[in-house]
Amino acid sequence: MKNLAILIGVADYQYINKLPPCGRDVDLIFNILNISQKYQDILFLNESPISTFAKDQITDFIRVHQSSEIEEIFIYYSGHGARVKDDFIYLFSDFSEQKLEQTSLRNSEFDSMLKSLQPKLTVKVIDACQAGTEYIKSNQELQLIFDKSSKESFNKAYFLFSSSSAESSIALPDYSVFTKSFANSILKFDGVNIRFRDVMAYISDDPDVKRHQTPLFIQQADNTEIFLNLTEELFSLIKSRITIPQNLDENFKVSEENTQELSESGNHELNPKLFLVNKIKNKAKNFCSEEEVQEIILDFGRRISDFSWSVLINELFSVEYKNENNTTTLNSKKDLAKWIFKSDEPYFTEIIYEDEAYEVNQKVEYEESSAYNSLFGRSKRVEYKPVTRYKQVINTYRLTAPSPIQTIIVNLEPKEEILSWYKIFITLIFSKSKLTVFYKYEIEKELNWKQRVVEEKNEWKTVHCSLKKSDEIDNLANHILEDISQLIEQHIQASID
Repeated sequence: MKNLAILIGVADYQYINKLPPCGRDVDLIFNILNISQKYQDILFLNESPISTFAKDQITDFIRVHQSSEIEEIFIYYSGHGARVKDDFIYLFSDFSEQKLEQTSLRNSEFDSMLKSLQPKLTVKVIDACQAGTEYIKSNQELQLIFDKSSKESFNKAYFLFSSSSAESSIALPDYSVFTKSFANSILKFDGVNIRFRDVMAYISDDPDVKRHQTPLFIQQADNTEIFLNLTEELFSLIKSRITIPQNLDENFKVSEENTQELSESGNHELNPKLFLVNKIKNKAKNFCSEEEVQEIILDFGRRISDFSWSVLINELFSVEYKNENNTTTLNSKKDLAKWIFKSDEPYFTEIIYEDEAYEVNQKVEYEESSAYNSLFGRSKRVEYKPVTRYKQVINTYRLTAPSPIQTIIVNLEPKEEILSWYKIFITLIFSKSKLTVFYKYEIEKELNWKQRVVEEKNEWKTVHCSLKKSDEIDNLANHILEDISQLIEQHIQASID
């Protein structure tokens, strides 16, 4: 019999507000489950996955274990959530309301996937803030959703939901209130075997939780199910993480060597300087050298050019790729420069400004002289004249670090005269740890059979990934061209109809 876990943390959203504590939340839960050694396989989706990547990973994970006997499946989610009609949805980092179904995962869909494992016990811990779409309106509505989920899909179940009514999950400086209370329930427990019911009881009584939100608990079990067997090592880990200084990195992980060293020495109060050393070392793993970045960008370009277009695109267009190490062919760089200016990420870019003329009315006074004024003194005449002044405004940007590719242009040349010409623009910027890609497509307006101009009608879209994760880069490239392919096919269909 196997125990499985799926942990999902989404902090860095592209189109809705970010949730920095969610990265720390999921990392804390992963460390707790990992050190407990209860779960034989853990799918750990941190780093704010995009929807296609997350769904693929979950699907593959479940498919691998479908032939096994599953004792327990433990689900943890920290991120944005929302209610849509009679269902709850989990929102991934690329969530947009225009693509609600594609960029989120319905609880009912998730249940169907989990049900295929036929677990004896299903546990869901959901620490979700509301976002976008339709908010959870009442405790009763939320309870009905998860009551139905537990009764129709699972044999035994515990569902722990962070907030109900019109509330949002509250974030402390280090962790979300609910997740921190979840971890403290283990730390404060006096016995050896902590039940799921004991965790729920602690959270219900926690004054920090009650001060901010009203958690919802749904159970379809007999209250005897054990969550974890508590050990000194587990206590030490949780204590060190919960009391971690607030200014330390959200993705910090206690290394196995330090945990073992502390366990052997019997010293359970970790030195803050040791935390800082480990924080730096762990964060450094996500940073790249110049040579690594150049190879990663070349690989991204190869993945773009190797994309498998749909039958419709292949049959109707000739596809041509062109890589450029500049942005001179982009007509709307000002919008990108403004986006970069507002970003907190230390991208290797320089904002370039230009002088913009504007007019103001300047007050000018004239003294008038006359026979009348010579008797009674001079009078003044006031006029306002337009004066041209200049201010610096954002014009464009440039990369300040070498890059083998900065812009990829994909030309779709129609094989039939009835069709439009399409031009796809993909341009990138990067820091030492993050790759950000802007993309869009435009229609080329035909002036005659030989001349065309690019229409500037579509807005740039933005996607991100970690430079160190090749699977994310692969999914990013596919996501970009799949999105554009779908948009172009929709335009073709509309123009033909």
